[in-house]
Amino acid sequence: MSLYSVDKLMDETRSLAAEYYKTTGQTLPVSVELANYYAKKALRLDDATPEQAGIDAVGKDARAGQLVQIKGRVMLE
Repeated sequence: MSLYSVDKLMDETRSLAAEYYKTTGQTLPVSVELANYYAKKALRLDDATPEQAGIDAVGKDARAGQLVQIKGRVMLE
């Protein structure tokens, strides 16, 4: 059992990455993980299987079977 929820950890990671950029002028390499997490959560997607190379998520419910690639970008200010 984890001390923190995944939601809390991802929110803190996002805040830390923003603060790191303000302090150093460099970005932390976490945008891909953050983009995947928030897209899957917002769009209610499931993880893709390892056999589905190049696919990040699979639709469920009304989007069942839809294959999804997720792209992330750092937006400054």
